[in-house]
Amino acid sequence: MRRRGSTENGGSFWSTGDSSQTDLSAFEDGEESERIDNALHARMLRSRNSSEEDATTSGEYWKEKKESSESEEKSIPRAKRIAARKIVAPQHDVGITLDGQRVFDVPATHSLSHSLFRKWYTLPSLLAYLGFLTSIFCTVVWANQPFIILVVACMWRLMYNGGVGWLLRKESKENFLTQWITRVRRRPFSPENTFWSGVLRSTMPNDREVINNARLPPSFAAWVAFRSFVIMVESNDVLAFTLMAVSYGFQERPTFDWPLLSPLIDLVGVVLVIASLGGKVAAMAHAGDPAWFWFDFFFLRTGTMELTYAGVFALFPHPMYTVGYGWMYGCALLSRSYQVLACAMGFHFSQLIFLILIEAPHVDELYGSGNSLLHAEMEAMRDGVIHDVTLVGTSYIYLLRHFDIYRAADVLLILSICLFISSVWVGSFPGGPFEGQMPMILIAVGVRLASALIKGLILIGQEKDKRWTRHYQAAGRSRVQAFENWKRIYLLFGGLETSSFIMCAIRFVHVPDNVMTAGVACQVMLGVFLVVVALWAHGACYQVMGDFGTFYGDFFLPPARLNSAAGPAPTYDGLYRYLNNPDTYLGHLWMYGLAVLASSPEVLAVAILGHGIMIAFLNVIEKPHLRAVYKQQVRTESTALGRAIVSKVSEIRRSETALFLANWVKHPVETGALAPSSEQLAEAMCDTMDLGDNSVVVELGPGTGPFTAVILKRLSTSKNATYLAFELSKEFVDRLCDRFPDHKDAFLLESAERIVDALHERGLHHADTVISGLPWAIFPKSLQRKILLAVYASLRPGGRFCTFAYLQGLVLPAGQNFKALLDETFEKVERSNIVWANLPPAFVYRCEKQTGSR
Repeated sequence: MRRRGSTENGGSFWSTGDSSQTDLSAFEDGEESERIDNALHARMLRSRNSSEEDATTSGEYWKEKKESSESEEKSIPRAKRIAARKIVAPQHDVGITLDGQRVFDVPATHSLSHSLFRKWYTLPSLLAYLGFLTSIFCTVVWANQPFIILVVACMWRLMYNGGVGWLLRKESKENFLTQWITRVRRRPFSPENTFWSGVLRSTMPNDREVINNARLPPSFAAWVAFRSFVIMVESNDVLAFTLMAVSYGFQERPTFDWPLLSPLIDLVGVVLVIASLGGKVAAMAHAGDPAWFWFDFFFLRTGTMELTYAGVFALFPHPMYTVGYGWMYGCALLSRSYQVLACAMGFHFSQLIFLILIEAPHVDELYGSGNSLLHAEMEAMRDGVIHDVTLVGTSYIYLLRHFDIYRAADVLLILSICLFISSVWVGSFPGGPFEGQMPMILIAVGVRLASALIKGLILIGQEKDKRWTRHYQAAGRSRVQAFENWKRIYLLFGGLETSSFIMCAIRFVHVPDNVMTAGVACQVMLGVFLVVVALWAHGACYQVMGDFGTFYGDFFLPPARLNSAAGPAPTYDGLYRYLNNPDTYLGHLWMYGLAVLASSPEVLAVAILGHGIMIAFLNVIEKPHLRAVYKQQVRTESTALGRAIVSKVSEIRRSETALFLANWVKHPVETGALAPSSEQLAEAMCDTMDLGDNSVVVELGPGTGPFTAVILKRLSTSKNATYLAFELSKEFVDRLCDRFPDHKDAFLLESAERIVDALHERGLHHADTVISGLPWAIFPKSLQRKILLAVYASLRPGGRFCTFAYLQGLVLPAGQNFKALLDETFEKVERSNIVWANLPPAFVYRCEKQTGSR
């Protein structure tokens, strides 16, 4: 018999009892009765223990099942979880609270400039002006002591990265500002409510109420308050830094022996400022005002439930935090001050820390991190595609983040690296084999070179004949185990490379005599900046690639093994969206950072050589394998900016103007025009076209099709109409066939002189209308006459011929001669008004073959 029970956590379980029956009639005396009682009691105990064990086991199962389900749900980005609920199907963009429980129309807000300068009387604007006046006062009064304004600028930067960052983190973790607004809203008649309601209402268009507005959630009012604070801090941060650069710029600026160097530096500074501000404006135009002020820490919008990469966001990662800070470096160049440069680097570095610690974790939790290959590995493990618990990178040592002292592989790896470091360090003592600086250079370079050679030979052998995996399979082990052991080898060599370079850098460290200078501060900031960028790049790459991509998994495990989740294609998410192989190019910047910190050209040379070895490894080993495995899916352009430039160049090359210009350079006589005709001229050319049923329209010299588009559009209303076009340029014919695929047979690669023969070959006796885009002015008069006679012969009586001439044809002899030739050939010739919307302006000749003419 099966009976159902329930666990404490709300789950359910099934347990099995004993269904056998005991015949008590066979036992009649007391002894037998006691035996029966004992047997029944023992059976009841066993049944109870069995039931309790089944209940415990089943309860643990359902508890684990529930926890696993909750874990899987949490792994889905919050925005996608909210979107999956389908709580609303709006016809327009609306807001949704982060808990997904409330939908509301998002009110419009003023722009940043409007909030500062048009709403100057509001409290946030007045506080911002107070900060402006303070910075200006410090700059003017202590003009000879720019250190004062430097302190003010640092204070505002601390308020930005520290204050704004703290508020965002508290809001992300605890709904700090939203709860504050909720408390204020609960007391509608309190002085606090009255005060803050008036302050926030004054910042909104039409003084709209936000705190006591029941149609708006508290999170929106919290965002409005936060936005006002950010406007005050950001504007003062920009002004204080600019005034600091101006203050230091008025001090003694260095002069250069080469007279052109100073204006060149100033030009670069101006370009950096303009490009940076242009990038910020483009980013704000794409993201919008709410995104500029981190609205998704407070609520979501149905139109932005997923991250989009367009415009400047498709060219640079986090453009507001990367290229958007170029203006600070431009100011440093214009002021030619190491103090300003040090502050620029420090401010930029603090902003990147803000990004890494505050914004990136929230964005990953909200929208997902895009770690497609890492997610693919998790799915493959969950589905049983990969049968090895150590394959997933989250359970394996990487950058010491998952070191486990109870795992032998981790302990042996660390011990091997420590033994190497201690051996080299002890050997570098006086009298040892590695005494001096040159042995350290040789060790660092030798380890890097040996590592690249050994790893390269293993990967080449694996690619050619699966030598590595065949060795393990011959011993009865799997390819996954072969891959696991390769990862240990790879990590061992990586640890040796890193430790040998660090020891080399330590040996060459040079400490300047005076460390309390702006130049040393810039040097330290640059070195630390490069190290942090390298570490961030390593983490970002691993977040996308996981173990499979980081450790060259497609050499050992077919990409099809992960087909269910990722597909056999290279991954271009995250940092790979902007740069090919960022692990190679950005992940090794830490070596240059250590070289800068060590102030050693020798260490810099070792860094360049080591980085060159890694780039050679990439081009010799990895790239050929990628092309062999993924074929045409491998991206050719290295950077997003490069792809955008190539795309723009291709677009320009495909444009009609470029095609006209190129053909004119190649064949000036056949092409004639430098640019295609305008739409207005095309309309003027087709105004008198015969649109009757069974009409035949012939076009001479269609070029890229400006007249063709209008002709075919008008002929679409006629029944059984026929269209033919004569063009001598194959490039133009190909372009016309691509542009008008339904009329490919109508485009003839023939001369206009054959118009009569071409009509007869198609069973057509005459044309009703002939429209010409030929460059008559550059033709000799004999060719003009020959083509015009052929056109005249092809027309039916009453048929029309239309062509155009440029404005200068009215006064130049060549144009006047062509007009005389038209009068000589056709019985009726009219000239249209001048079409000024053309390059150059033009007019149309409308000619007619009179009825009864031959």
